[in-house]
Amino acid sequence: MIFSENPRERYYEQLMQQPPNYKPKGGGTYLLQSYSYTAKDCECEFCLYFRRGKCISPSCPFINERIMAGVSDIKDISEEATAEPEYSPFEIRQKNCPINSVFPFAFRNEKHYAAFMTAIGEEQSDNSFLAAVYLLTADGQLWNAVRHSVGKHGDIRFSKMHTKGLGIAEYSLLCSAKDLYLGTEYIRISDITNRKIVPDRVYGLMCNAMAIRRFGLCALTCQEREN
Repeated sequence: MIFSENPRERYYEQLMQQPPNYKPKGGGTYLLQSYSYTAKDCECEFCLYFRRGKCISPSCPFINERIMAGVSDIKDISEEATAEPEYSPFEIRQKNCPINSVFPFAFRNEKHYAAFMTAIGEEQSDNSFLAAVYLLTADGQLWNAVRHSVGKHGDIRFSKMHTKGLGIAEYSLLCSAKDLYLGTEYIRISDITNRKIVPDRVYGLMCNAMAIRRFGLCALTCQEREN
């Protein structure tokens, strides 16, 4: 019941009609914290797609949670990151040349790791930037040619790069980095299946980069834990 037409008095009247210690919606402070999945939470037997001892889903719908929990192995991450292309030669190469036998470590060597960490600086949120830099720093000759065109704030100026004198493997890494960063199609699926264009060493790096592009740096962290 309202006894006054004055807005200020109506406000006080409303306060008087509220229950004691009443806190209106939006008047408090809410602390939101995401749930951290454990290895036990991510066991397949708890999944709705796990029926009669096997998974009925064509791909794991909870791969991100499994990676964060540290229970996905290199094979799982590689298969999920490269599952979209429906091209039989690519599927054959992926099956006959799994990443854990081609390239078992996240980085080629300590120089690759040091160059990558220096290049990304504090920028660790943009997966496309991380994936491209991962490939560009994988080869010393390639990195020396393009390093001045890579910024530490997520910007890569491919048009400013001087790539004269690069070999086939280095050029494949460059094209793959450009595709992951810009969404272009400089390198095709048929090129990836050709070992003369993309040797096994480069193929392993590309698989790692695709995993970074999709899942972030946690994909590499999972591989390092396994090794």
